[in-house]
Amino acid sequence: MRFARFMLSDRARAAKRFSLFGMSCYDNVMSTQLEEAVAVVRRLPPQQQDEIAAAIRALAGEHEAPVALTADEDAALARSEAEADRGMFASDAQVRAAWAKHGL
Repeated sequence: MRFARFMLSDRARAAKRFSLFGMSCYDNVMSTQLEEAVAVVRRLPPQQQDEIAAAIRALAGEHEAPVALTADEDAALARSEAEADRGMFASDAQVRAAWAKHGL
C-alpha cells in the first residue's frame, strides 16, 4: 500500500482522505489528462462522443455484447479466415497501395 500511495497525485490523495457521509470521493477524481480529454470530447458532435465513449469503455475492460454480423459480413469473415489459414496475406506493396488509396 505504501507504494500505491506514493503513486497517487496530491489531488488524488486529498480526495481519498476526504469523505462525505462515510463514503470516499476518490472514485470521482480523474487525472488532469483525462479531464482535458473529456473537455475536448464535449466539443464534438454526439455521434463522435458516443464512439469515443465506446472506445474508452473497451479500453477500461467493460465488454459489450458481441455485434451480430450480417450474412454477407459473416461470409467475408469466413473467406478471410480461410485465406489466413492458407497463409495468404497481402504483400507489403499491396498494403502500401491500400493505405495510399485511403490517404494514409
